Formats: sequence, C-alpha cells, structure tokens
Amino acid sequence: MIGAKALPRGPEPAGSTLPAIDWSRPWLAPLRQHGQSVEQACTSGSALHQALNQAGPAPVQFA
Repeated sequence: MIGAKALPRGPEPAGSTLPAIDWSRPWLAPLRQHGQSVEQACTSGSALHQALNQAGPAPVQFA
C-alpha cells in the first residue's frame, strides 16, 4: 500500500492514554470526576479494570 504508515505493534497498557485527556473540556464534565479518579489510579500502577471498579458506578448509561 503506497503511503501507508507502519504502526507499532505489541501490547500497550490500557490506561496509558488517560494522561493525554484534557479533563477541563466542558463536554467531559459529566465524566470528569470518575475519569480523573481512574487516571490517577492507572498512573499509580493499578490495572484499568481495577481502577474502573474502584471509581464506582459509571456516570453514563448506554441504551
């Protein structure tokens, strides 16, 4: 494929992208409290599933 960019392969920790989220954005307001809690737990070494469980019930529900 011409112009295709090779992407790095291999496992990456699921919570590794959380620090890149700008939680000050207004559209993230409903998720801010839980999101920052999950981010802090992940950067402290917790696995993502543990951090999500510790954060409590999800602030949004999907139909």
